[in-house]
Amino acid sequence: MTTEKLYLDAPGDGQPLLTFQATVLEVVHYRDRPAVILNRTAFYPEGGGQLGDRGHLRIEGRSLAVNDVQIDDRGRILHLIDDAEPQDWLQAEIEGQVDASHRRDMMSQHTGQHMLSAAFFTLAGLETVSARLGSRISTVDLNSPKLDESTIERVVAHVNDLVLEDRVVRPIYPNAEELARMNLRRAPKVSEDVRILEIEGFDVTPCGGTHCARTGQVGAVHVVSTERIKGMTRVNFLCGRRTLEYFRELERQARQAAAVQGCTPAELAENLTGQRETMRTYQQELGRLRARNAEREAAELLASHQPTASEWTPIVVVRESDVDSARKLANSLIRREDVLAAIFSRENADSDWRVILSRGSNAAFDCGKWFREAGRELGARGGGRPNHAEGKLPLSVDPNTITWTRAAG
Repeated sequence: MTTEKLYLDAPGDGQPLLTFQATVLEVVHYRDRPAVILNRTAFYPEGGGQLGDRGHLRIEGRSLAVNDVQIDDRGRILHLIDDAEPQDWLQAEIEGQVDASHRRDMMSQHTGQHMLSAAFFTLAGLETVSARLGSRISTVDLNSPKLDESTIERVVAHVNDLVLEDRVVRPIYPNAEELARMNLRRAPKVSEDVRILEIEGFDVTPCGGTHCARTGQVGAVHVVSTERIKGMTRVNFLCGRRTLEYFRELERQARQAAAVQGCTPAELAENLTGQRETMRTYQQELGRLRARNAEREAAELLASHQPTASEWTPIVVVRESDVDSARKLANSLIRREDVLAAIFSRENADSDWRVILSRGSNAAFDCGKWFREAGRELGARGGGRPNHAEGKLPLSVDPNTITWTRAAG
């Protein structure tokens, strides 16, 4: 026996049918969970990119939570429950209650998705390849690898204008002749009992999902971001209450950031831009100071390391410092052509050694080879060219005990 789908048509007042009476036809297992099959239901099963409804079934004085609704390969609508499998529910009368907040959210996202897809098609000639209405964010995938910001702005503005116009949204069940005359945005996926969703004067497309009765019920529509997916553009969007919550959170964060900066949210961008310029100036000055300090330190180290009879002179420096200062010191040291600079630095007492090996132009030492051979035996990770290499070494290794002759090139 086929379940009557009460969710397909809203009552005359345009509000969704959320409460209904039904009879239990079967109790089965689906994905290792008990599932109830009814003779009629207002619960929408997951499909067409839309999540299934949630709610409760009241039966024989008990209230059973319905956390998911699915449709199996036999077309049966399954109301999944978490309770132990009932034994005596066949032909029992139940009252179903669909979660109103979840349903209205899905209706808002789904109708909003139709409006976005139609607007992208009408204004930019872009077709929707697929759509997904998620629990937090919804998406449409467009048949183009590129989507410029101006197109998004035009589409979103047009869709929100349609929301404010509060146009009628209604399902249509055309016969074959009527269907053939319709200017559909995409072809139906079924050949019988085709259900068409019409957004007054804007879009006509096949759909079996739940929708708002008017565009005004969709609420504000906002595109959060886009990303490239397999040669297409994925548009991440929000509708209705989700949009409100999104901007409410943005405002909260903006006010919090403004309080830290000592300005108003409206002044935040200008304030941060000024700070960025100031920070850039400070960083440039810090770089110059680090370079001068590296020159001074290198001169002191070189003065105490006279050239040897070998083809290179290792200078090992162990210190707590940032990577930039360590690199500048290495660069200053290797201005003497016979030097191998081995700088071991760390930014705190618990971090591994950051190793920088750099050689002068006449130093016969292969820095990259050291990481591949001798360094690997010590647990080092990294690599580079013969004249310069970088990596990390476990903190347990004492840099002053390393034998550098093993890495001679």
